[in-house]
Amino acid sequence: MRYILVYLVVFITACSHPKPIKPDAVWSDEKLISVLTDIEIADAALTQISITDSLRALKGNAYYNQVFKKHGVTANDFKTTMDWYAAHPRNLSEVYTTVLDSLSKMQSEVAHH
Repeated sequence: MRYILVYLVVFITACSHPKPIKPDAVWSDEKLISVLTDIEIADAALTQISITDSLRALKGNAYYNQVFKKHGVTANDFKTTMDWYAAHPRNLSEVYTTVLDSLSKMQSEVAHH
């Protein structure tokens, strides 16, 4: 009986996945969701422009810089945050799920107006 209890405690502990603690430099999920949503919109806008790949890269950088400016962040801030989230794929997946849901809602609203 005692062994069963020990195994049960070990199993429950092993199966629980507490959220990792983020360093202060890493954005909250909400802030990252907002920035990524705007980046996805910028990317979509870029795909609608008929230009060369090299010009698309230049325009892309300008679009991203506008997104960063809008949110009061830098490209380095974004990289730091994305590096942390890339090391924590479960968190990144949750963020992207929310971003895609948000974009779907926006698309639906535009389609209905």
